[in-house]
Amino acid sequence: MDARYRARWPELKAEIARRTARGERLKDICAPEGMPSAATVLGWRRRDPLFDREMADAMALGRTRRDAFDPAVAKALLDRLSAGEALAAVVRDPAMPSWRRLRLWRATAPGFAEALGLQAEGKAGIRIQRLRERRRAFDQAAADRIIVGLNRGEGLRALLNGDPSLPSAATVARWRRENREFDALVRLILAAWARKRARARLFSEDLQEAVLARIVEGHSFNSLSRLPGMPCRKTLGKWVRTRPDFAREVAQACEDREDIFADQALEIALAGGPDAGRRVGRLRRQAVRLRNRPGRRRGA
Repeated sequence: MDARYRARWPELKAEIARRTARGERLKDICAPEGMPSAATVLGWRRRDPLFDREMADAMALGRTRRDAFDPAVAKALLDRLSAGEALAAVVRDPAMPSWRRLRLWRATAPGFAEALGLQAEGKAGIRIQRLRERRRAFDQAAADRIIVGLNRGEGLRALLNGDPSLPSAATVARWRRENREFDALVRLILAAWARKRARARLFSEDLQEAVLARIVEGHSFNSLSRLPGMPCRKTLGKWVRTRPDFAREVAQACEDREDIFADQALEIALAGGPDAGRRVGRLRRQAVRLRNRPGRRRGA
């Protein structure tokens, strides 16, 4: 256990479990200075089955509270839909409910489901109007606005749904068939954003926590890269160089690992036994092997 938290361990465990049950996420709880890192908390859970069960219950309760229907947020969502925003654009806002939470609210809040249905009926008239203009001729000004929106990272369908003055998706599809230059430009932008989003999806909070937990358990980047579902050594090194938060978490996980090795060696030495020396020596060799932490320059 990290010596910095040894005296406050029971107090910290209780606070983390309490805040998790209130709906706070572990990364936000561990962010302030003086709190243990997420990797440290994961190590505590592995060494303390009682704390692990307490955290599992707290996470389930916190998830339920985060998903609970919020009248104020629901009203804000309906107001934005009334102002003409597309539902897909509203849901992309982190302050708004996700698609999963929105489906849950529709199933558990009849009044909200009815209001959302009325919004959908109002937008049906817009769709009918778009059907009438499906044969709209190619409009360079509208095409330029579509290109600008795609360059900003907006999805094509969300962009068209969010602006009634733009043509329908069917019209844009026809424009792309008839105008090769416009189609090539749209394809180029969409492909570029698809590659960027694929790289962003590769780095996720769950994957980061899994990497940190493995480091605490005694893995290096080389051994991690050989595990199923883990990034390669080159990718892990790039994340350390380009993501300062991840680099700090990795450094903290390495410190936690060294503290765990030291605690285990002390426990073995105090317990004694015929093979105590051999087991302590094995731990020390492993600690020496892992002394070169990821991101640390050689000779530093």
